[in-house]
Parts: sequence; C-alpha cells; structure tokens
Amino acid sequence: MNARVLITVLLLATAGAAVPSTNAQIVRPREVNTQFHRAKTAWESGTSILEAKARIDRVLTVMPDDAEARILRAEILMGMNRPDSALVDARRAAELTPSSGIAHLVHCEAASRAGRSDEAARAMRRSADQIMLDVAAYVRLSRCAESLEHMPEAESYARLALAQDALNPSGHVQLARVFMAAGDSDMAITTLVRGIESGAIRPAIIRQDSVLTELANEPRILQASR
Repeated sequence: MNARVLITVLLLATAGAAVPSTNAQIVRPREVNTQFHRAKTAWESGTSILEAKARIDRVLTVMPDDAEARILRAEILMGMNRPDSALVDARRAAELTPSSGIAHLVHCEAASRAGRSDEAARAMRRSADQIMLDVAAYVRLSRCAESLEHMPEAESYARLALAQDALNPSGHVQLARVFMAAGDSDMAITTLVRGIESGAIRPAIIRQDSVLTELANEPRILQASR
C-alpha cells in the first residue's frame, strides 16, 4: 500500500469525515428541484436518456451555475456519446466546486473521452486530492486512470475503493482488471481469490466480466470457489 493510499485510508477512518457538497450554496425553487430529480431518476433508471437531457436542460436554463446539474448533464451527454459537450459542463462544475472530488472525477471522465489526456490527468489528480466516501467514485476514478494508462494511480484508486468496503465486489473486480491491463494475471488471480474467500465475489461475477472471464477456470479460482 503506497503512502497516498495509506494516508487516505487513515483519513477515511477518522470520525466525522465529510464529503464536500457539490452544491453547497445552491437552493433550487421547488419546481426546478422537481425537474432536477426527475432528470436524475430518468438517467439513473435508464428509462429515457432523452427525457433526462430535456429535464436537466430546463434546470440549467434557469440556474446555469448549479454545479450538481452540470455534473448530471455531463454524465448524460457522455451517455449520449457527446464527450465534447459533456466536457463543457464538467469543466464548469469543477470551476464552481473546486473542492468536490465528484466534479473533478466527471471532468476527468469527460476529458478522457474527448481525447484530452493531459487535462484528464490533471482533473484525475484533483479528484484524488479530495476525500470521497464512495466506493463507486474510486472505482470510476481507477477506470479513468486506467483509460489514461496511468497504471500506478489506477491500482491506488482501486485499493482505496477496497479500503472503504472490502465486501463490495466492485473494488475487487476493478483491482483485478487493473492487474490484467498491466499484464499481471497472477496478481489478478490473487485479488479474485481473496475476494471469493472473503465472500465479496461470486464466481459468476468473474465469468460475466468481459476482461476477467478468461480467468474463471484458473485452478486457484476454482479451488477458492468450492
């Protein structure tokens, strides 16, 4: 475990640690807030990306400096395969809330997908400088680092996800995927075996993963699965 991971794990363990709000000074009128939450529901449920986009556009027409809405629209635009447009919103969200790890994470994702690797790397490190009490956020940050071929950071962020919740399978899976991307299948197998033995991973998760499926019949994994 490197120094950054160790320090962050210790900070996460400190009582009263808090996540900076992405929207600390924004108070939406009731009807605007309703539009925001309906957009979020439409996006997260996958029911209609077009509905989500239309609703969040209405929110930002009224409140263009709503950072949380900017983040949501950036995610929606990435889902629509429009990374350049997403990057505009992600940059603005990061400007509005420089202490938000999530804002910088979305900035990293959008910049990476838009082919702006240097900008993505800067946003990635700004995100990592914040404490995020969210396993999924560190998994996403690890994936972003992996997409930039920053493998030491990808490993560190996956380990941070594990440090937050060792029984959440996503941290184990992402760490194993990082090892596979780095060409270290032995460490990937070791990671998966530990996940199986701890009860965090079911063998089906390995078989269904597009990267890890080739390891499903490895003897150590089969032995741990019995």
